[in-house]
Amino acid sequence: MSRGMRITLSALIWCLSGIVSGQAGAATICVSSNGSETPPYDTFANGFRTVSEAIAATVEGDRVTIAAGQYQETLAVGKSLAIVGQGMGATTLDAAGNGACLTLGQGVQLELSGLTLRGGSAEYGGGLN
Repeated sequence: MSRGMRITLSALIWCLSGIVSGQAGAATICVSSNGSETPPYDTFANGFRTVSEAIAATVEGDRVTIAAGQYQETLAVGKSLAIVGQGMGATTLDAAGNGACLTLGQGVQLELSGLTLRGGSAEYGGGLN
């Protein structure tokens, strides 16, 4: 096999690996307390009003981006994705004593950044379960 053919084959395998892993077409779903909840939910202006609704609309590998503000809800995450706020202190998930802030399903890989978690309650910590 020639060197050029190996490079082409390697590039093809690399491209296909991105498609198979689901990362190639990952979407960003936005959340804002003032969102209009209008598809495709890709800006704060047309985003979902709750993080739970945004998570329900995602597929494996998507990203949920949350506008600054306080969101009073508990979240159940059953698929691998990213949840990103606008910074600690700027974006807050408040469980208001109604359970853990975040409950992860088995095998879920979650990227979590730019958020403050508070108000969670659970037997062993209230932030993540």
